[in-house]
Amino acid sequence: MGCPVNGPKILWRDQDLIAVEKPAGLLSHPSADPRRADLVSWLRAQVEAEQLVMHHRLDLETSGLLVLTLSKRACAPLAQAFAERRVAKTYLAWVSGSPPRQGRVDLALGEVKGRVKADRAGKVAVTDFVCQRQAGLYALLQLKPLHGRKHQLRVHCKEQGWPIVGDVLYGGQASGRLWLHAWKLGLAHPVTGEQLCLECPVPEDWRLLGGVLADK
Repeated sequence: MGCPVNGPKILWRDQDLIAVEKPAGLLSHPSADPRRADLVSWLRAQVEAEQLVMHHRLDLETSGLLVLTLSKRACAPLAQAFAERRVAKTYLAWVSGSPPRQGRVDLALGEVKGRVKADRAGKVAVTDFVCQRQAGLYALLQLKPLHGRKHQLRVHCKEQGWPIVGDVLYGGQASGRLWLHAWKLGLAHPVTGEQLCLECPVPEDWRLLGGVLADK
């Protein structure tokens, strides 16, 4: 089973946890089609684990950091940390428009037939953001979701009038990929309690894109 040319990378590991870079275009989990590559299957071929479990996932076209447990003793504590929102997630996104320097999006979300939309009767969803850079008609945002709703960042950006570049499902400009990257995770180690700050550097195409967008 193959993987994209710019394939996954192991960024950090110990006997209980492993942090991996998922490239855009690679599934997080196995699908019904055994011919499609996925991160979990790739990892099973790379490492020996007592119990390999993924506790969060990224959309197919989103790149970046994923953390999995390798041991039974780490599994339940990390699952609980995600459930109680004690894992701090930070994403980067190129968006169209001119967002404020910083702010918060507090917009409940609902889902109908796989598509997510703003819905006052939906689930609470809050995202903090900081505009790191304005490049012509585009901006680089740092996004911190306080909740982990499906497509939360994509819909929150779209509803504010600055859709993510490449996110054609939610009004974004067509591009070669979805320009959303899972950048950092902050969490307490589920076994030792040590505070970890894990980071997945942005791919080279992110730096190149910044120069291209600045000229538009």
